[in-house]
Amino acid sequence: MKRVNTLAAILLTLMVSSALAQDTLWTRTYGGSRDEVARSIYPTSDGGSVIAGVSNSADRDGTDFYLIKTDADGEIDWSQSYGNDSNEDAHSVIQASDGGYIMAGNSQQYGRAINEIYLVKTNALGHLEWDRTYTPGEQSHLGLSACSILELGDGGYLIAGSAIQFGPVYGRFVLIRTDSSGDSLWSRTYAGSNFGAWASCLIETTDGNFIISGRNGFESYLTKISDDGDVLWYQSYLLGSRSIASSIAQADDGGFIIAGTFLYSGEVQSDIYIMKTDENGNAWWTGPFGGVEDDSAYAISQASDGSYLIAGTTNSFGDGRSNVYLVRADENGGLLSTRTYGGVNDDGVSSMYRTNDGDFMVAGYTASFGAGSFDCWVLKIDGELTGIEDDNDETLPNIISLSQNYPNPFNASTIIEFELNQPGYAGLDVFDVRGRKVKTLVDDYLGSGRYTVKWNGISESGKVVTSGSYFYKLKSGDYIDTRKMVLIK
Repeated sequence: MKRVNTLAAILLTLMVSSALAQDTLWTRTYGGSRDEVARSIYPTSDGGSVIAGVSNSADRDGTDFYLIKTDADGEIDWSQSYGNDSNEDAHSVIQASDGGYIMAGNSQQYGRAINEIYLVKTNALGHLEWDRTYTPGEQSHLGLSACSILELGDGGYLIAGSAIQFGPVYGRFVLIRTDSSGDSLWSRTYAGSNFGAWASCLIETTDGNFIISGRNGFESYLTKISDDGDVLWYQSYLLGSRSIASSIAQADDGGFIIAGTFLYSGEVQSDIYIMKTDENGNAWWTGPFGGVEDDSAYAISQASDGSYLIAGTTNSFGDGRSNVYLVRADENGGLLSTRTYGGVNDDGVSSMYRTNDGDFMVAGYTASFGAGSFDCWVLKIDGELTGIEDDNDETLPNIISLSQNYPNPFNASTIIEFELNQPGYAGLDVFDVRGRKVKTLVDDYLGSGRYTVKWNGISESGKVVTSGSYFYKLKSGDYIDTRKMVLIK
């Protein structure tokens, strides 16, 4: 039985003014007494926004698709939840050409372990017009979920998602083509490595084809798909020990800009990366950003001045357990500015778009503000985001420098910090007392800024090194510096 709930009676909208940078134009929280999370935000034709995600405030037995329509100032026009007698979670929303809205995500029927791809179409006031579920491909699928949806020129839709299944290849990415009523015209599944392949983002290119990004095994990937579902090209990128391309946008020059998350080899903490490619997916440069804890990217957009804004979540910086993290990089991947937003609890980001006036709308979740355990959180950020924000209000470094590791001597792990005053190649390697390279910690093009690297005493081959003296050397341009550290077990 289909269910539509109006949340007007339980929905609270709050303005948040504390723990935010000066470039925050406004923020809003939306939610009831329990949990709401925004997964996707999209501009509407009247200058407002539509926000989709998941809610369990209206359905105490499960979760529902959650849709909020706001005006240009973030004030609620209306909100609705949608679902069957199951758990639903919306991951993507767009405004359709008829003025209504279309959401894609997943639905899990009670008593069944299998997720289905779930599509909901509403009119301009959020009233349900139709919904559909899809189970494309083999029946061995354990779960399906949509990550993105696009409306095509004929009024139909293209849905990208992932299928988890039993067997030697347990993950595939999926495309579903429908007509304007949501009836399936065709579907394709695309096999990856034995470690699985997942889709995270789908965009339409300027030539009328499509790009999908995600993870294949341990590598990030891009693939270009025709409007018939045929693969035109495929590119994969090995960054660190594993990575995922979370978000992609087409750059002004026809190439692509990717935001994602990766792990350095031998490390357990994640960092953000951005990558610029040409129109065929060949990588031009990569820039990593982050601190000593987990940092992840979820959205990217190109600003009006040609720079790139990455929206993610950080555990390295900010006031709480996790905070919204914005990184702005120049056209060569050099760091221009960073900002954190949030309170003392868990806050994060899921989606972002650039407004017509050059500002940015950022959507995610907050446990620091709002009415429930988690609430949807939307921030409007000034497009002129400048400067580096950190705990000491420091500016960009004016020299290249390598600091002494700490602790030193060390046992389980040690921290190495260095600074770059301009973008460029940086190499940071560990050597033993005989001059043999033990581990490469950094080998990449980096933006200007301060960097922190953690070494856990693991060699390049994955073996635990013995106690003794080691040397770490930083090289960037004409700069070379070497320092000594001691491992004691």
